[in-house]
Amino acid sequence: FPLGPVKQYVSEIVDQPVALTVYPGVNAKFLLYEDDGTSFNYRRGEWMGIEMDWKEISRSLQLSLAAGSRVLPPSNRDIEVRVGQVSRKIVFDGTLTRLDF
Repeated sequence: FPLGPVKQYVSEIVDQPVALTVYPGVNAKFLLYEDDGTSFNYRRGEWMGIEMDWKEISRSLQLSLAAGSRVLPPSNRDIEVRVGQVSRKIVFDGTLTRLDF
């Protein structure tokens, strides 16, 4: 379940991470989609997707760049992942990332 950070307008620069809360219990997948929010450039491939894959048995979360998407500026995304009482901060740069909880 991704949230924020809160913005007053699309191009506002924020210094807070995306907050991602995982509610364990079953396997789950999610695609976090992002584009510039102002144009139709996503039609030309200018969009970013972060695939999130939770594996319950190993209590791990894998993040990867979605097929057909590319990393948009800023090139790194700060993400704070919370599972129960455990919280971890990561910087996603488009490479495959795995977090174990």
